[in-house]
Amino acid sequence: MHVLRCRGGRAGFTVATVLIAGAVLRLEGQGTSPPADVATALARTGSASADDLATLAAGRVVTHTQVVPDTLETSVVAAVKINTGLDRTLAYFRQLLSYVDGQTTLHYAPLKWPAEEADFAGAALDAADLADLRSCAPARCDIRVGAATAESIQATDWSSGDATERSNRWLRRELTAAVNSYQRSGDAGLRSYDDRGVPLDLPALWRQLEDASPIPAALSPSLQRYLERFPDAMPAEASNEFYVDSQHLTGLKTVLGVTHVITWRESSQPQRVIVVQKQIAATHYFYGSMAVTLFVQDAATPPATYVVYTNRARGDLLRGAQSPQAGLRGRISTIGASVQRRLGEQLVKQSAERLMTSMKSALEQ
Repeated sequence: MHVLRCRGGRAGFTVATVLIAGAVLRLEGQGTSPPADVATALARTGSASADDLATLAAGRVVTHTQVVPDTLETSVVAAVKINTGLDRTLAYFRQLLSYVDGQTTLHYAPLKWPAEEADFAGAALDAADLADLRSCAPARCDIRVGAATAESIQATDWSSGDATERSNRWLRRELTAAVNSYQRSGDAGLRSYDDRGVPLDLPALWRQLEDASPIPAALSPSLQRYLERFPDAMPAEASNEFYVDSQHLTGLKTVLGVTHVITWRESSQPQRVIVVQKQIAATHYFYGSMAVTLFVQDAATPPATYVVYTNRARGDLLRGAQSPQAGLRGRISTIGASVQRRLGEQLVKQSAERLMTSMKSALEQ
């Protein structure tokens, strides 16, 4: 498995750019060079060697991942060349966002701006979620709904006959309030909460994820500014959407999440589109996840589109610390945490590879 090394400093970026530029020049001599924007984006991630660029230009998927258990952060970059035009590639990608297969994606619904409770009519808690709600307590709660506190979760009357429906109505109210707060105030509207007794500052977390995202920083400073200032100063380049979905991940709990999608098209760059997906709420595992996908059409004929997908996420999916419990129970808990962390590592890499492979396969048929 390759390792993604993100260079945050300008000096590291400059060195990487020079190295990649040399690789691009060598490939140009062979007639297989990817577009400059693609090479620049990959250089910013620190994950594009000459061999990677050659693999990419040959039509094969390139994937690099990094896992940092100390910060509970995962990052991935994956890229592929697809032999079709930009608009067709982008349209298929957007179809994938809303595709409900009943196995992995169990539910999808667009949200209005401002969001309404009716938008969440199909969102519901499953049996595992309801069990987590019942057992939720301060410093020990295995479900997150907006910025709801353990005390507000405990206020549910579980003795009533309609406890499940009342819980789902509560869920929809909380999600609606959380989304509206974000739509009004951006990252600052994401209220902080306690995660297992440790205060979690969501606005600060999102500043870190946005600052570390390689594609906006490398290719579009105006997009980077928009991410920082949303919802202020709506530019013509941006279109915004919101959706709620439920994802069932093998070996893990179902994740009910809310995502903000920004599609960024600059008139001065007609061959390029950038799509940002910010998962601003998730019932399990993720504090925040930001995927940025770059689409660049090659000038060659017939047309080809290069897709570069990056994702940075933080959350307790990678929590692998030793259990504070003693004896057999503590050892079992520690083993469970280790298994969950390995699942997280595999999930990050496999999801990115499958996305690139499935797009290429479908669009080149």
